[in-house]
Amino acid sequence: MAKRNQKVSDGQSMKRSRVERKKEESDVQDEELPSDQEEEEEDGRRSLPGSDSEEEKETAEEKRIRLAKAYLSRLRQEEMEDESSEDDENEDKIHRDSLANRLQQEALESKGYQQRQLADSTALPEGQVGEAPKILRGHGASVTAVALSNDEKSIYSCAKDGAMFHWDVETGKGTRFPKLGGAEKKNKADCRVRWLANAISYDGMFLATGGSDKNVHIWDLRSMQHIVKLSSHRAEVTALAFRDGTHQLFSASMDSTVKIWSIDTEQYIDTLYGHQATVVSIDCGYKERPVSGSTDHTCRLWKVPEESQLVFRGGGASIDAVAVFRGGQQWISGGDDGHLSLWTMMRKKPVEILRDVHGKSASSTAGDECRGWIHSLSCARGSDLAASGSGNGFIRLWAHRERHLEALGSLPINGFVNSLSIAPSGRFVVSGIGQEPRLGRWSKISGVRNGIAIHRLPLVDPE
Repeated sequence: MAKRNQKVSDGQSMKRSRVERKKEESDVQDEELPSDQEEEEEDGRRSLPGSDSEEEKETAEEKRIRLAKAYLSRLRQEEMEDESSEDDENEDKIHRDSLANRLQQEALESKGYQQRQLADSTALPEGQVGEAPKILRGHGASVTAVALSNDEKSIYSCAKDGAMFHWDVETGKGTRFPKLGGAEKKNKADCRVRWLANAISYDGMFLATGGSDKNVHIWDLRSMQHIVKLSSHRAEVTALAFRDGTHQLFSASMDSTVKIWSIDTEQYIDTLYGHQATVVSIDCGYKERPVSGSTDHTCRLWKVPEESQLVFRGGGASIDAVAVFRGGQQWISGGDDGHLSLWTMMRKKPVEILRDVHGKSASSTAGDECRGWIHSLSCARGSDLAASGSGNGFIRLWAHRERHLEALGSLPINGFVNSLSIAPSGRFVVSGIGQEPRLGRWSKISGVRNGIAIHRLPLVDPE
């Protein structure tokens, strides 16, 4: 019995010793684990892919907080410089109220709920012609699209010959983008796309371009390098528009569809069906409700979240250009009849139609008649100032008055105005000029040099 108890005791002690050794080994491994993690972190944390995104998210959050604090501090400083009062308590209250009102105003404007009154600041009444523009040369063919950054420092243009340029607004210096496909492509046709449209994201990070190769191309504007080619359309891409405040992109095509893309994930999202012919133009405000125009003589407002659409019939004319006011609640359209129409989503017919706003040619030839067509439209985002472009020698300015368009002055320009962009501040208008219309060669204006035109707008302080 004693031997048996001794064996049991020895076995238990051996078992305890094995357990203790395992525990010690486990403790050693636990102590060494942090150093392994540190080595993996130094090597880029390949084994912990989630940690990068968490740190990036935290860094982005910290950056937003820092920028918000700096923005508030700047606003307070501006208010203190503008306001003066003998009573410190009343002064502080005035500053707080003024700051709150300003933040509320900017929030409403950014979401399209309130419209800035820029038109009254433009010192170009109806019948008056502005000064000649500054012309930026570099394109060898008709310019088809221009996009202006929200900070008003950069212009991005593309043309029928496949060239793309970045322009500095102040200096006028142009920098050409690298050729699509690079120097390794042996087939020159793969490298040269006849560009028909472009669009820039709200933060100036991405540029989207589209044209004859049926694809949507995304470019990183920090490096001016091509990022990705998005393929889904079955015909040429004719129009592009980013949704305000997002990286959601809408593309229109000759295949009669509108497609939705997420640039953050570089993925196709959805296709919007409804148009019966080429979709020529598209624009979008803050809400997920793009407006498109087509050669099927209709405008369509797409309620993307509701998966529905509203159809607006524009008579017997092709709708070649659209531009939205107030986040898409109202918009203007123009086409090959030369009429400018104001629309609201509450009515199926235009609220107002202004006929032959760029004149009507006496010639019966299609080549001359198209000079009076409306080829391009633009609204200064979030404001009441708009512009229309044609081929009759002038860009016309318009003021949006709720349910009415009021004519302002004109800007002289020679050539087809294939694209327009108004600076958010209303200080200038950028246009893409060509000898030929954007989508065809049915007319040509001799003596015109293809390029980018910058018209400075005279501004006054409204009473």
